[in-house]
Amino acid sequence: MTGPRATAPGGPVGSVARAVARAARAVHWYTTSLLGDRDYDRYVAQLARVHPDVDPPSAAQYWRTRHADADAHPGARCC
Repeated sequence: MTGPRATAPGGPVGSVARAVARAARAVHWYTTSLLGDRDYDRYVAQLARVHPDVDPPSAAQYWRTRHADADAHPGARCC
């Protein structure tokens, strides 16, 4: 069927499933970004671009340094 009443492939159920999957991906992206899960990966990528001759620290060392800096220099945070 063509025209204004045509439905998406998979019918209305497929359309709803795609919308739910898209919403789940958006929630996952938001929560991982909000909680900082991607910070180490972004740091390593930026370090490779700006200082290609420097070896990046391990993920554990990055987080230790980041938390130590946050404790030493408290800023605007909830607790």
